[in-house]
Amino acid sequence: MKYILLLIFIPILSFNAKTQFNDTIFYKSGMEKVAEITEFTTTFLKFKTVNSKGDTVNSQIGTNVVKRFVMYDDEDILQYASGANGIDKTYTNARQNYRYPSSISVSKHQLSINPFFLPFLSFNTKYNYRFGSKMQYSICSRATYLSPIIDDLGYWGNSMIGAGFQLSPFYNERFAFGIDFVPQVGFYTDGSDGVTVMLPISVDFDFYFNDRFGISADLGFGSLYGANSTYIAARGHVGVLIQFKDKTTFETGYKD
Repeated sequence: MKYILLLIFIPILSFNAKTQFNDTIFYKSGMEKVAEITEFTTTFLKFKTVNSKGDTVNSQIGTNVVKRFVMYDDEDILQYASGANGIDKTYTNARQNYRYPSSISVSKHQLSINPFFLPFLSFNTKYNYRFGSKMQYSICSRATYLSPIIDDLGYWGNSMIGAGFQLSPFYNERFAFGIDFVPQVGFYTDGSDGVTVMLPISVDFDFYFNDRFGISADLGFGSLYGANSTYIAARGHVGVLIQFKDKTTFETGYKD
């Protein structure tokens, strides 16, 4: 039976700011905070700061504790200043038109686990070790095991493992896109029916909820070589994405 591919619904995302940490938030308590404001409404303010360890931290506060705030562009030219008595209900924020951030923090180690397999005592995982000046490269590995409960879903065997290379040319605060080539070997754990080899090319999508969690999805097609036949097969993965704390920050160089 053909392996079941999960349908992936891609949400519409918006990207609101660059990351230069040259905005200022003035609290009603008298405290001032240098930050990078990424989004604001009449009820909340989202921003980024850098902690004492050099890590980028995402935060959100209610506007009830904010006296006012100011936002600047990369050349320190004022782009928006809130009203003296709080946030204006109507405003024009030129920075809301930015599609790409100027810098991004990307985890070196990322793990994706398919939660739908776990109730069947099975697993489907993906691991990436990312590197490069803009974290555009990664060693990508995949592993799948189907327990006897659902092992009839696999046409390569009940287990498949593989490792290869992934190129991710695009990142922003909420989304990343890549292409990978990860050869995989399939087999039955009881040694029956021999070994299959699949050579798929896959497209990869990562959606970030915050700096630690998100959703990872990929879909690929390639030749599958079995003991008695060769044909084009499909493979796929969707899972909860876990981003580890060890991160690299780099300038994207994207144009607005």
